[in-house]
Amino acid sequence: AGVTSARSAAAKISTLRMSRGACFGKCPSYTVDLYSDGRVVYTSKMFTKYEGTYEKNMGADKVQALFREFENNRADTCGKYNSMIPDLPPLHYDIQFEQKKVEIRNANFGPKFLVKLSDKVDELAKVDDSWKKTAEPVKQ
Repeated sequence: AGVTSARSAAAKISTLRMSRGACFGKCPSYTVDLYSDGRVVYTSKMFTKYEGTYEKNMGADKVQALFREFENNRADTCGKYNSMIPDLPPLHYDIQFEQKKVEIRNANFGPKFLVKLSDKVDELAKVDDSWKKTAEPVKQ
């Protein structure tokens, strides 16, 4: 068990940002920032139902459980993938581990778990009227 705990300590996530970019149509474009204390920050860019920046604490346990899925799938070994479809909205991650920052670009073309986990991030960041609006939208 000593080896596992040493590896997991080095690969522990403190913050995670997921960004969905624009397509040629009206694809929603936004970022979601997740913090280990349970805070979730949603920032719209365009074509989203809720415009601006919204914040809600979803509970440290929920966010850390999602972080563990990224850790267990070894997201720290992922990087940049070539986009094969020009109109597919980009899916990017910026993940801050305890000892390094990992940027994953065009995650749609990387390991399948990156797309599956993006749905879980979206589920956690489903803005509704219980969220606190913290900023007005920034005009693009």
